[in-house]
Amino acid sequence: MSQDTAKNIKSNFLNKIWVGILSLISIPFLFENLGEVEFGIFSLFSILILYFTLADLGLSKSVVRFVTLYRETQKLRKIYSTFLYLFLILGLLLFFLGLIFGEKLLAFLKINTDLGYDQVYIISLATVFIMMLKSFYVGLVYAYDKFIFYNKVNVIVETLRWSSIVLVSFYENAIVNVFLAQLIVISIHTLILLYYSNKLLPMFPLKITIEKSLVKEILGFSSQVSLSDFFTRLMTYSDKIVVTVIGTISNLSFYYIAFQVASKLYEIPGNILLVYYTKFGINFSANKIDSLRKDFIGATKITMILISPILLSVLMVSNSLVSLWLNEDVAMIISPILQVFCIGVYMGSILMPSINLSNAIGKPRYPLMNNIVSSIILIPLSVVLFKEYGIIGGAMAWSIMQIFPIFFVTRKVCRIIDYDFKKYLINDLLFPF
Repeated sequence: MSQDTAKNIKSNFLNKIWVGILSLISIPFLFENLGEVEFGIFSLFSILILYFTLADLGLSKSVVRFVTLYRETQKLRKIYSTFLYLFLILGLLLFFLGLIFGEKLLAFLKINTDLGYDQVYIISLATVFIMMLKSFYVGLVYAYDKFIFYNKVNVIVETLRWSSIVLVSFYENAIVNVFLAQLIVISIHTLILLYYSNKLLPMFPLKITIEKSLVKEILGFSSQVSLSDFFTRLMTYSDKIVVTVIGTISNLSFYYIAFQVASKLYEIPGNILLVYYTKFGINFSANKIDSLRKDFIGATKITMILISPILLSVLMVSNSLVSLWLNEDVAMIISPILQVFCIGVYMGSILMPSINLSNAIGKPRYPLMNNIVSSIILIPLSVVLFKEYGIIGGAMAWSIMQIFPIFFVTRKVCRIIDYDFKKYLINDLLFPF
């Protein structure tokens, strides 16, 4: 592994560690100040925001690939302007469609608009629009391998975001102010990234230069990524929607807290692989299959080395940790859910390099097919297990489905990199050390 790659991995890792610590510190204050019901509302709208960002049709992930491929060519300016206008059009379209169908969506989710939660919904739509623009500039920064800059800025911005959210939660109309504070901070972050990306790639004054052939090329790739992302998020969050619709908002509060801890652990391998994403794409484009195979195996082993001891520790002391973090009564509910999630996080983490490589080399249909099948199974499985075991049943369903990619995506990836699947399964996954 090169020195630059090691620095980028370290930077991403420290960034996520810090952001994870911030959220873990903030959750007890938010839970106490908002209460079970409004913390459930906070959780639900946070999930909706993540779902709504799918309106970018996969453009956010496509930016890195296209800028990386064309950054030394005359085509780059057209790539930039085309992506920007596509983001603006899709963001505005999502905002207005969200306003039109908002009442029906809130009714389906059993959200009482008389309590001001419709204001939270509108702020959430605005947040999604800004987040879509931000993802464009994040993609540009990543394409130029400026991970360290992004992580430094993100540490500052996330500190500001969480401290602002906690601060306003102490005052009246807390739930509305929490989302408003978040919108303001995300907007500031977007402006910083816009300024820095323009230094990397000067584009102002910007000319409208959109080619139909380029739009077709971009959307042809991004649409596959978008479908894959949709089913990925369906895989990640459909169990939470099931908990809300079948259960109660209070159920979602406990479930979401456990998942927040698990998701922070899940972000560790995700950010390691952000560094490898660009390397995978470059090696594949240059037909350096040996280097691609080496990076793939290296990404798998690094992921396991980092995630295994952390998950084992959380699994063993989850009840004590949650008791110290919140209180003993809440720990009795959350700890078993968290333990189940930890098992799912481990399985998903060691299989994540396969999905990452597939997207990086322009084969998003592999994760797409995997996620379609997994989602079709997950939703009814969540319903059945939730009815049988309560909220822990949703965690069981989610964790079971994290194993599925190895039977499809990883096998496909091994063929592409000319590596024996059984050898990878035994030597690199089951007995890597």
